Amino acid sequence: SHNSLRARIVLRVVMVTRDFQSDTPLSEKTLALLSEIFGRNWASPEKLHHNSRQVAIHLATAKESVAQMLSIDPTELEIVGGASTALSLGISGLLTDTAIHFYFGATDRRTSGAAATLFEKRGGRTTRLESGSDGQINYSTITKSAVVTAWQSVNRETGVIQQSAPASGSICADMTCEPYAELPTQWDTAIWEPASWGGPRGIGFLAINKSSTAWRNPGAQIADYRSAPDFSVPLFIASAVALEESFTTRDDAQIAGNYQHFVTVLKSLRPDVIIAGETSPRTLRKISLILPGIEAEEALRSLEKSGFLVDSGSACITPELHPSNVLKAMGLSQAGNLRVTLRENQSRQDCEELAKALAALS
Repeated sequence: SHNSLRARIVLRVVMVTRDFQSDTPLSEKTLALLSEIFGRNWASPEKLHHNSRQVAIHLATAKESVAQMLSIDPTELEIVGGASTALSLGISGLLTDTAIHFYFGATDRRTSGAAATLFEKRGGRTTRLESGSDGQINYSTITKSAVVTAWQSVNRETGVIQQSAPASGSICADMTCEPYAELPTQWDTAIWEPASWGGPRGIGFLAINKSSTAWRNPGAQIADYRSAPDFSVPLFIASAVALEESFTTRDDAQIAGNYQHFVTVLKSLRPDVIIAGETSPRTLRKISLILPGIEAEEALRSLEKSGFLVDSGSACITPELHPSNVLKAMGLSQAGNLRVTLRENQSRQDCEELAKALAALS
């Protein structure tokens, strides 16, 4: 019945564990706002009625707020239905000429590899740039102009911050790990994922540099739109509010302190633990670790029973626990891999207890 379905849905979203998963849960402020904004009748901002003009004003205000925090111009921002869609548009719009050479990293999101496969089928040339054991990819050797590079600012699994960028050609910057990362000096397109900062799923941000002439709409052209205009207004408003809250509550010093305490406790109890990309410049919010001798799926179940949620496997396809292409590219074992994400609402005691729970796995 309708009531029993509703009851099951409500039951599934009740938080009963300490959450160290990669997607930041919606904050209480954003959750409260979702209830309000989804109850509204959002008129089309394209029309001339009073309600439509009000919606257009709300959207313009939200766009200005988002653009300011992401260091882009409001006119550069496009709103699409998910981060993978945004990345696909950002890359494919730069690959409209098969004479172009496409470069992508071995540790990139799988969407970049899929774009390369499709480009090859159309007759284009591609190169997969290999990763070092520290997660770094050497982009500085790319000096030709007729090239496109998919460049990931921070890896979503290991937190490794890339230290080089292409010296020439067009760049699609993948900024989906966290909103605080800086864009490269030169970029043509860029993408962000609201779920990474506590926004809702089902929406993604694509920026098209107003100074770039390299991007062309790869899909069906609708009037003079660069992307389809039929995005969810409530999801976008909620994403903008969550982004503002994320910047307001950001505390890098707390994250650094929790990270050091977590790693110190874990290494004291499990000296054999391996932290992927530990020696590389990286955000301390992301920890991809390998505990030799454990089975990841069983570990996830055991940790959940102890009151902890963490991730395992590929960050792109986590529910199926697909092996991590990132660890493989870095030459690390994919067995015993667990991923932990640190956030401001976690206490040092939470991190210590998680470290002890991980060390107790066998």
